[in-house]
Amino acid sequence: MIRQYSEIRLLNADGVEMAGIPRDQTAGPFTAGTRLLPPLRFWHLLQPRDPLGSATLRQVDENTATALLTAAVAESVNTKDAESVENTTGQDEERAGADGRDRLAGVVRTLLPQVSHEALRTGIAGVLRFAADQQRILDVARTRLDAAVTGSVREERRAEPDDGTLTAALQGLGVNGDRWWSYRRSYHYYGGDDIFRLLRLFGEALRGISEPAPTGRLHLALPEQGCLRVMGWEDLPTLSALVALRAGTAGTVDHHREALDALLAELDAQELAVLDPDHWRRVELRLDQSIFEEPGAGNYTSTGNVLPLHGGAFVVFPFGTDQHVDGGRVYGALFHDPSGRFEAPAPYTLVSAKPFVTGRTWAPGWFTAFRSELAARGPAPWFPAAAEEFARLTGITPTMARLVVAGVPMTDDGKRPVPAETLKAIGVKAADVGVARAALGCDSVQFANSGVWQAVLSALLPAEPSGLWTDGPDVAAAAEVFNRRVGRLTPLPEDVLHDAFRSLQHTAWWKPSDALRGFLDVAAEPRLTHDLNWSIANGYYLRSDGDGPGFGTDILNGSVALAAWLAHRLPAGDPIRAVLPTVLTAIRERLANPHLLVSLGIRVGLESFRRAAGAPTETGGDFVRYGAVVVSTRDDDPMPVVAPVLLDPAGSDPHLAALFAGKRPSPGETSLRLVHDQRFAELLADPGDPVAGERDEDGLWWPQDPAKSVPDLVGEVAERYGIGEDAAVIYLMLLALPDPTDRNTASWTGWTKQRGGTARLRAARAELAATDLVVEGSRSRAGRSLFLPGGWAHLPQPHIPTERWKVPLYDLFDGEEAALGVIVPTGPVAALYREAWRRVLDGDEPRLNELEVPRPSRGRR
Repeated sequence: MIRQYSEIRLLNADGVEMAGIPRDQTAGPFTAGTRLLPPLRFWHLLQPRDPLGSATLRQVDENTATALLTAAVAESVNTKDAESVENTTGQDEERAGADGRDRLAGVVRTLLPQVSHEALRTGIAGVLRFAADQQRILDVARTRLDAAVTGSVREERRAEPDDGTLTAALQGLGVNGDRWWSYRRSYHYYGGDDIFRLLRLFGEALRGISEPAPTGRLHLALPEQGCLRVMGWEDLPTLSALVALRAGTAGTVDHHREALDALLAELDAQELAVLDPDHWRRVELRLDQSIFEEPGAGNYTSTGNVLPLHGGAFVVFPFGTDQHVDGGRVYGALFHDPSGRFEAPAPYTLVSAKPFVTGRTWAPGWFTAFRSELAARGPAPWFPAAAEEFARLTGITPTMARLVVAGVPMTDDGKRPVPAETLKAIGVKAADVGVARAALGCDSVQFANSGVWQAVLSALLPAEPSGLWTDGPDVAAAAEVFNRRVGRLTPLPEDVLHDAFRSLQHTAWWKPSDALRGFLDVAAEPRLTHDLNWSIANGYYLRSDGDGPGFGTDILNGSVALAAWLAHRLPAGDPIRAVLPTVLTAIRERLANPHLLVSLGIRVGLESFRRAAGAPTETGGDFVRYGAVVVSTRDDDPMPVVAPVLLDPAGSDPHLAALFAGKRPSPGETSLRLVHDQRFAELLADPGDPVAGERDEDGLWWPQDPAKSVPDLVGEVAERYGIGEDAAVIYLMLLALPDPTDRNTASWTGWTKQRGGTARLRAARAELAATDLVVEGSRSRAGRSLFLPGGWAHLPQPHIPTERWKVPLYDLFDGEEAALGVIVPTGPVAALYREAWRRVLDGDEPRLNELEVPRPSRGRR
């Protein structure tokens, strides 16, 4: 006996290790009958607990040892097939292998009757199990060596992909169970083989291999099947089609394709690839409450499992589908019955039954043929025209159409991007994936939980298995499903839509894609035409009593922010910019609703506000009103709201000053003020023709180009500073606009579209850089190399940092915050240029700040 670190090893006379004791000296393979061994220093006090049994073990012959080892090997094989590696509690594990352990214990009693102490029998079984594991390793090695010696080649079974690999390969299809989610943002990719265990569990029950449960047995008394958590079982009717499409698409990476092909083969082998609609039902089964009041009912702790019945019928009880009802409990379940009768097994009663396979059906052998095509041809080629046609038919963006046709519409892991190989194959930029998903609303309930994508992707598979290679995906059928389930969308310019999602800070107010479509058809958009009755709930939040969408605070803020941004983002003459006056008119009409209340998004101290506001205009049961400001009296720090119909023509109220004393303006207050501002209306209106110059060949022009909107100022700047007019144009943009990046200035002037325009732009910047009007350098996220002298506002993303000198020019600025989540002009750009130039002429020109150095204090000599 030796002690190595904290472990104890027992050696025979030849120095061969015969047993090992774990470092914590708890029960191990050689001490299974003893839960805890005493410290080594007490071992000399140990006494044999079964002297006759110990003597018998020393005289065991070879035949007895062989019989014992054979029984242990048989138990090892059965236990490995029965036990779940993951998501199985200790109690479940004990149940799963209980029969095998009982058989081995019985063999020990039969072959070694002299052993009478139960702990010694348990210890013998532990050693036998250890030996069985070693025997299985030796058997595998011997089989391989025999094959190598004889030259025979045995077909090796391909290694099954683990759960982590399959989860990554299926990610985006909406079939992974909740187990894989972390805060609904990213996936955990665990190992294990629960996905294949789930399919085999279903397959064995479907083929009648599983032993039927005794009559009257409840699923609650059966061992839990943790593998039911790993996938969304409700997607079983479309699972094979989704796997086939993803496996056959060119954009799928190779190791995912191999995993998906193995999964499709297993679905086929378990007769789950093609489901007979007449044999499956989604049901609700009820148990009477009296069952749970019987003796032993407290042991009914299992929830997720499969209840096998006779003749290949079975019922799947998923986790978390039970609900308490009067007089009992109801369980949502999946019922398979080849007879088509779907008679609830006693003591269950059938509450409801609905079809389970409701979508597209497949001919027997379809997926077998598909796998043969995949093996012979490899992945199908990419058909760019198919994605373009799907975008045309549905109205979704070209980027999203490519993702859909490639089989990855719900690329929903927030931490792991779509593989670069996939994006390269389908022609999508990584930065556009998340924006395209957000623009369509892939995270919304409409898409995430309704099976829309599963139905659309299933329809992409052609009628013939070879069609994916010869003709490409069936985008016409998929578009028909999309338009029927979602509705055809109004096409939007993808560059504008993506820029909106990247530039607007508060896209949750009103999703830019929905808002843009509402802008283009105001009359059909209820959020711009339908009035709601609003009231204060619990002193803090607004609620409406109307049905369906309508106008409220979020729509107000989202509309104003997006309209201001579009007026800056789009050139004059653009068809989307042309509808902005109509949008403003609709907003103003909604503000006339006497039942509209707009949240200001701040809390105030009720008593301090009352003292500052003076006498109330109206006092109600649970509110007080001061002019247009309504404050709940149900709490000490309520959220005030505004009744827009009571505001003055400027969109203000004297009592608002008491609310925002020392505070930043809220989005609601800013939106109300802008909607009533004539300058904002002029910004959204059609700028007309340029003052100088012409529109481009598309009939567009940019008011941000000073040479076209304020040519007189360009001449003044050039004359005052002795620079050329091109350099003066660049200087005015730097002086007045919030985002004069090199890319934007090139777009606004249009010079780069002209012959020699790039050199012209470079020369103008070089001429300006040679003056003391600007400083040259590099600043984070600025997108330019020329800056006005002076302080710098480090604005957070998505805003572009800019010079502090410009801050007073913008109503949407407050310090370094954007009240509406966007920093753009709120009046005509020409007026902005004139205001900035007036400040220069008044002596308030940009300059470097003087560094104030405190005078050092006089110290002791």
